[in-house]
Amino acid sequence: MTTPIPDLGPHVGTVADDFLQSDDAIARGIARQVKQRKTVREGRPIMLGSKALCLALTPDGRSAFVGDARHQLRRVDLASGAIGTVFNGHGGPVTCVQTICDAHGEAKTVLTGSWDNTARWWDAQTGQLIRTFSGHDGYVRCLIAFPNENTLYTGSMDGTLRVWDMETGTCRRSVVPHPQQLGLSALAYDPATDSFFLAFSAPEIIQFKRETLTVERLLEGHQTNVHDLVLGDVGDETLWSVSSDKTAKRWDLFRHTCDATLEHPDFVQAVVPVHMPDGTMLIATGARDEAIRFWDPVTDQCVHRITSHFDAITALVVDTPRQRLWSASLDGTLRQWDLTSIIPQRASDQAATQPVIPARRSKLAMSAEEEAELAELLSDDE
Repeated sequence: MTTPIPDLGPHVGTVADDFLQSDDAIARGIARQVKQRKTVREGRPIMLGSKALCLALTPDGRSAFVGDARHQLRRVDLASGAIGTVFNGHGGPVTCVQTICDAHGEAKTVLTGSWDNTARWWDAQTGQLIRTFSGHDGYVRCLIAFPNENTLYTGSMDGTLRVWDMETGTCRRSVVPHPQQLGLSALAYDPATDSFFLAFSAPEIIQFKRETLTVERLLEGHQTNVHDLVLGDVGDETLWSVSSDKTAKRWDLFRHTCDATLEHPDFVQAVVPVHMPDGTMLIATGARDEAIRFWDPVTDQCVHRITSHFDAITALVVDTPRQRLWSASLDGTLRQWDLTSIIPQRASDQAATQPVIPARRSKLAMSAEEEAELAELLSDDE
């Protein structure tokens, strides 16, 4: 009797989406599909049709502007969920957005930055391009405009902070804030000191004087890339930062030290202070593990968690007058959360963290994490 020879060849599937994926990746995809069906109505999701990367709301609470992985900015009517104006022109994923509004809170123009190495200025009503700001040698990750001063600041993966004349589109000045010329990832402006706080593809946060464009102070405490920065209330003298080291940190800007670390089970990508209806304040964070967490800044404990998204959280924005938190995700949805329904549990949701030691790299090279991010954004997101 002849013993049959076992099939030692490749196991070939018939599902196209499974090609070139590991078993773990396929399993994660199946789990996300199951979760998507279970949470399909939670947070009243607005389907965007693409991975959401950045988010801005108009002060009147009527519109959101969402930058996505398909190189577009979309204006969304928040009452109906309808997609309005679509801004086309970028040649890469749209990573950052800022609206310029009138006295009534209506957006008049909007600025975007992209993986195509440019920032662009648009008419918010018509979607027409007003101006393109070209000159960076790496993708634009963050921007802040001062329209009354006719000035735009952009931070790029090329390691430069550039100052632009908004009317002419010319670059007035380019500086390298980080001593190793590492890429910028986030900007926060402090009007009390007229300075920026800059985050990088690195552990350090730099306080940068706006008038002189010089380094004022270095904040050290993270282990690797910092993704988002937000200042506390006026007079609070605090800064919040989140990182791939799986933490959110609070910085005392009077003493220039970290005085709280909130540990997460995965990379943290967004942070925002939330004024609750009862007058208290919580800190909301969004992470790669698909969860939004609310933290009590007095006890540094996680007091509430939302797990309705089925992919990484990329942006969080609070609409305080209407008592809502909006979240954007790589799952292609924009969701809203009624702050009056969030009841803090006063229970810890912390997880142990493994320190990550960043490798030295050439000044313009992308990290492995950034290369993976680009690959994911350029993949089919349907």
